[in-house]
Amino acid sequence: MLRISLILISLCFVQVEPCDLPMILPKPVTTVQAVPEKPVILHSISLQKFLDKLAYLESRDSISIVSSTGYLGKYQIRLSTVKALGFDVTQEEFLNREALQDSVELSLLRYNKRVLNPYIKQYEGQTIDSVYITKAGILAGSHLVGAGGVISFLKNDTACAVQDGNGVSVKKYLRLFSQYHLEEI
Repeated sequence: MLRISLILISLCFVQVEPCDLPMILPKPVTTVQAVPEKPVILHSISLQKFLDKLAYLESRDSISIVSSTGYLGKYQIRLSTVKALGFDVTQEEFLNREALQDSVELSLLRYNKRVLNPYIKQYEGQTIDSVYITKAGILAGSHLVGAGGVISFLKNDTACAVQDGNGVSVKKYLRLFSQYHLEEI
C-alpha cells in the first residue's frame, strides 16, 4: 500500500526543465487515482500463441505481404534487420519461407531481450501510464517500435507517446501482450 501511495504521489509532480519561468509548485493531492489491476499472467499461453498474435496484428498472418514502407512478411520486418540478424537471404526467399520468418522473429525477440533485460528487471511488475509492464509486453513493444522506443516509453512515463510509422502506440502492444508468460525467450 505504501508503494502504491508513493507512486500516486510521484505522479502528481511535474518535472520542469530549468528556464526563465517562475517556479511551479505542485498542487496538493485531493483525489486518489485508481491503479489498474495487475493482469492475470497465463502460464499456459505458449510462445507460439504469442507469435501467432504478433503475426496477426502485424500482417493478418500473411507471409508474402510487403508494406508501402518496405516491411516484409507476417511479422513486418525490414530486410536490413533480417540481414543484421545474420540471415543471408533475398527478399523473395524471405517472403516465400514461413519457417524462415519465424526463425528471424525468434532471433529478433532474443536480441531485443538481451538489449532490454536491464529494463525488464527494473520495470516488470510496475504500472506506467495505466499499463501493467511485463517481459512479454516489453518484447512485443520492442517489435513494434524497437528497443529504443520501449526504453524511451519506460523512462519518460506519460511524457512520451511512442508510436510506430502507422500511429500504433507502444502502449497498445504493452497492454495486449501483458498476459503472456515467455520463459522460452
